[in-house]
Amino acid sequence: MMVTSTHRLFFLADVELEESDLEPGGWDSHGLNVVLQSDGTFVLFVRLQGKVFRTYYCAKDIQPESCTEEFLRSQWETLVPGGFPTKITRFETPQVFRVSCRIVTSYSSTGGRVFLAGDAAHCHSPAGGQGMNTGLQDAANLGWKLSAAVRNSANKSGVKSLLATYEKERRPIAEWVLSTSDAMFSSITKPISPFMGALRNCLIKTVLFLAPEGFLPPATMRNKMFGTSISYHTAGTCIDSGVKPSYGALLAGDRLPDYEYCTPDSDQPKSLQVVIGPLSDKYTLVVVGDPKLGAKAATATSGVPNISKNIYLICGTNTPPSPENSSGEKQVVRLIPSTVPNQRSNCSDSLIAQLRLGKKESAILLVRPDMYLAMVHRGVFDDAVLVNSIKAVTLV
Repeated sequence: MMVTSTHRLFFLADVELEESDLEPGGWDSHGLNVVLQSDGTFVLFVRLQGKVFRTYYCAKDIQPESCTEEFLRSQWETLVPGGFPTKITRFETPQVFRVSCRIVTSYSSTGGRVFLAGDAAHCHSPAGGQGMNTGLQDAANLGWKLSAAVRNSANKSGVKSLLATYEKERRPIAEWVLSTSDAMFSSITKPISPFMGALRNCLIKTVLFLAPEGFLPPATMRNKMFGTSISYHTAGTCIDSGVKPSYGALLAGDRLPDYEYCTPDSDQPKSLQVVIGPLSDKYTLVVVGDPKLGAKAATATSGVPNISKNIYLICGTNTPPSPENSSGEKQVVRLIPSTVPNQRSNCSDSLIAQLRLGKKESAILLVRPDMYLAMVHRGVFDDAVLVNSIKAVTLV
């Protein structure tokens, strides 16, 4: 186990307030309230639902025996401007919460028979709220690989290589979470001069007042913190083939964008990830652009194991109907852009835009069971290149 730093104690408690106490102090109009002191003390109130709040208290040199209802009430009365509401109808027993910033030296045992995920592999400050998402994505990344390993146990070298990608992909994410959460926590609890503390608080209030609703945190940071923009592109486990992708284009290792489509047998829009289906150990081909490539891809991958029966075809708007699939083994399913006006409408053109494809350009995506792109092939269709790229990233 590697330890980068040890954090101070938190006191944590859930409280339920009297309804009449919410509005006068403005506690009903904010999901989060925080008090930051120049000596590193902070008090945080997170509104869970209705009248219930989760409270955090942290200060230098606090001791576990101080974690009592009486102590917390006295601190709230002292630190919260105007005082904290006194009509508390339910006060859960306060808990001591100790966090160390740690990550294991290896995500698996030497023989590859035991794997660690979530809090067993890494722990960190709750700053940023990334712990649960990181653990869930560990499980999603590892789960389908274990399933594939069991089903293909005879392919020992392939199984070993596939399972090794778990740590290659997930460790850098955990290291990023540890570094950012540690930095966020340190910036809050680091003692500063009273003048700098007042300046910091004034700046925070000004930014929060002026920033448009939904602007903070910035979308790029927010999506990465929530785990929706995580990419394994630099892990060396996914393949971009064919024409070199344009700057900013969707790459192998990125997560499949979840736009909405209608299927030929239903005009009810569904997200692409729902259409592809629940988590399994099979890969899925998605053809974007030229409608003729659906049947070609079906024929080329006929007989290739671990590929889903359905191949999904996504074309730009006003594209002519696609020819029927003739391979017999695979079925080409054309997805129709949703016309329902929402944030995911005109989805086919949006996916084409994310791939940075021109009018007559196409791409073939190999989607992993966890909805990340194992392969992105751009440019001229080539049976051999497609199949070899698929074999390079799957258990074949």
